[in-house]
Amino acid sequence: MERGRQRTKRGDFDFIFWENAQPKPHNIVALTGVGTHCSDGRRNACPCTQFRPWTMKKFPPPPLRILDHDSAGIFLGLHKALVTQSSVFVLGSGVSATAGAPTWTQLLEKIRLAFYSHIDSVQLRRSMPAQPISIALRDISNRSRALAAVSVDHDPLLAAQLIQNCVKTSDWKYLVRKLIYDETNDLPSESLKSLARLCRLTPMLSGVINFNYDDLFERNLPSFGIEPSVLTLLNTLPKKGTLPVYHPHGWLPQGGGQDTDIVLSETDYGGQSATPYSWSNVIQIATYTSHTAVFVGCSMTDPHLRTLLRATAATKARPHFAFLPSSANRSDANRLAESLFDNDLVTMRIKPIRYPVSPIREKEHDALWYLLRLLGDGLEDESVLGLSKKKAKAIQTPTATEGQHPS
Repeated sequence: MERGRQRTKRGDFDFIFWENAQPKPHNIVALTGVGTHCSDGRRNACPCTQFRPWTMKKFPPPPLRILDHDSAGIFLGLHKALVTQSSVFVLGSGVSATAGAPTWTQLLEKIRLAFYSHIDSVQLRRSMPAQPISIALRDISNRSRALAAVSVDHDPLLAAQLIQNCVKTSDWKYLVRKLIYDETNDLPSESLKSLARLCRLTPMLSGVINFNYDDLFERNLPSFGIEPSVLTLLNTLPKKGTLPVYHPHGWLPQGGGQDTDIVLSETDYGGQSATPYSWSNVIQIATYTSHTAVFVGCSMTDPHLRTLLRATAATKARPHFAFLPSSANRSDANRLAESLFDNDLVTMRIKPIRYPVSPIREKEHDALWYLLRLLGDGLEDESVLGLSKKKAKAIQTPTATEGQHPS
């Protein structure tokens, strides 16, 4: 009971009430973090504890009941931060994947297959691969897949490095660009539209850090009245009246034009770590130190990113937020692994929002895009989040500041 009273201060609730899918013989009461109990005193043993979650007395509000208590509270904290603090969105490969682009791991797999298919048809009949070679995309045979499978045991960065060593510099960018866009389409991506809309509605948005090489996100901004300034090592100054979109890992627009070197192989990542005052490092450190960062589509496992976040956390920087999927298999092992990972994120001043994933592959991350749409709706009208009038009134949209993008 004492624990329930302590959590009441955080979430404004007393107990969690559950509704069984079938008639239940006892009155079920569950205390968060304590276990399940029924009115006859038995705990986690009574058949009536086989229930599904229904509602809590006051929290979370109905729109957020797909989240657990902690994630729902953090989500509302994120909403408040977006209307009271300067912020940035940080986009990972999971964002572009919704439009058909490969994730980082899938891109490396496609590079391996393309390379070994070329080597199998051209080089192995004569000798081992010459360096460098000019590579062309070919149909992938079963033999090529078998050859590529041998390299799976390598670290992904090392595998990319071994292939980059054998490809001409000009062909390396061609290969990566081709593999990024070969399965994308021109149809609007609802997830990218949700992000673009969220950028429009965030009153103190200072910019976007996009770790993707593609330009899929930037294409969706103009339809929401936002002109992006794509910033790379070759172009570091945003145009006045535009939204800065930083590409610290490089940029390869689908239509060609100005592009940059990309950070993909072991040498590339090593170069970033070896040059702490490089443009990409300085931009990220300055951002994570002075703004609230919201990570979307990022696995949060990139060693270099984690190093920068630990460095900025030591300066007592603002807390950040990260949307992360929660494993569909809620075994004790998976729950423990997530708990340990989330606890480590907290040491980097990152608050994780765990959302449920769907068993249907095409809808796996639908909950994430629902939450982003809900976040945008909440920025337009706080009442849609299910907040009480008193709490909604306490969240006031600030006046325009220098850090926000123009209307």
